[in-house]
Amino acid sequence: MKHELLSKLDTLAQEHSVLASCSSAITASDFADELTRASRSLVVQPGNPPFLIRVIEVVPAPFTLKGVVNRTCDLLRSVGLSPNTVRKEIRGFVFS
Repeated sequence: MKHELLSKLDTLAQEHSVLASCSSAITASDFADELTRASRSLVVQPGNPPFLIRVIEVVPAPFTLKGVVNRTCDLLRSVGLSPNTVRKEIRGFVFS
């Protein structure tokens, strides 16, 4: 279902749009590897509960563009969150 939804979003979203998923078990490489513009995909996972824990994990795939990661982190900071970029995709959380 996630593949189907993101495939549709990949074709409908503007080219500069970021496609982010909140998923601990499915990496961006798993859900975006076949997208035409996979380089704009990543995982963004909040701490729980997000209204108390302001840290948010940003997990790019190996093919995610650095500019996409930077824009995503800038957006998250602008809404009061503290993004933590994870350098390697993993299944699960760095923190919970």
